[in-house]
Amino acid sequence: MNNEEFEFIDSHVHFYDMSHPTLHYGHWQPDEDLPLKELGNKNYLATDFIKDAKPLGMKKVIHVQAAIGSKDPVDETKWLQNIYTSNKIPNAIVGHVDLRSSNARSVIERHLEYPNFKGIRDFSYGDYLTSSAFKNGFRLLDEYNLISNIAVEWPEINKLKNLARSYPGITIILDHAGIPRERNNEYFQNWKSGLKTISEME
Repeated sequence: MNNEEFEFIDSHVHFYDMSHPTLHYGHWQPDEDLPLKELGNKNYLATDFIKDAKPLGMKKVIHVQAAIGSKDPVDETKWLQNIYTSNKIPNAIVGHVDLRSSNARSVIERHLEYPNFKGIRDFSYGDYLTSSAFKNGFRLLDEYNLISNIAVEWPEINKLKNLARSYPGITIILDHAGIPRERNNEYFQNWKSGLKTISEME
């Protein structure tokens, strides 16, 4: 199959520059339990992705935050925007903002200095989907017309459903299809039920 017969937009990619002076990839370090150990601590840049994906029909790319643990999350957006200038990808950037933080608005506005910034990936912890601090930050996405990328597993699907119901103007992307973690029938049925529940939301 050649790319004249099939074209696609890759909606979730990660680029890594391990030599970048300010970006840190917390889940890509040599001591992490990576799915593909041989790839750990190695660069994977836009040029690598173009080489791999262009022959298969890739036309556009959405980059989702990869530099987990960086001191300033806007550095990744700045880096990616510069990459776009040279390579014409990524066409959209989903960056990190701690929406519980009192400075969430200012971080969002700094991201928005870069035109390809289109959404926010928020890695929070605990029962954050119901917290007032998170909701105060989350409503900013509606104000700035940004999408939300949320990492939620099936036990929290109903909380995500309630969040979506409360903020119908915000498009929410369920990160990694609800991050399934186990391979047994009980877990699979719970995960499947969770996805069905969230799929009923417009």
